[in-house]
Amino acid sequence: MKKRDYLGALDLGSQTITFLLAEVRNQHLNVLGHAKVASKGIRKASLTEPKALTQVLSSLFEQLSKKYHVFPSQLYLSQSGNHMRNVQYETT
Repeated sequence: MKKRDYLGALDLGSQTITFLLAEVRNQHLNVLGHAKVASKGIRKASLTEPKALTQVLSSLFEQLSKKYHVFPSQLYLSQSGNHMRNVQYETT
């Protein structure tokens, strides 16, 4: 039996933390589930209370692993906000 790969996408926001869990099959994603919890320990993309954030993330991962009985082998992290800037360069 072929080993399955799972991936997670985590968005850390000041108001909410959102997590998406998906299974990778034949270069396609099969979304298994998602969760959204109130954010703690983050303000404007800055870590203000590491212990609070760790507790929220641990709880979130525990809930998802109990529900789906899997843990992602890859995790993608997203942070955004008005305070962050993006500079694009074009090469010729």
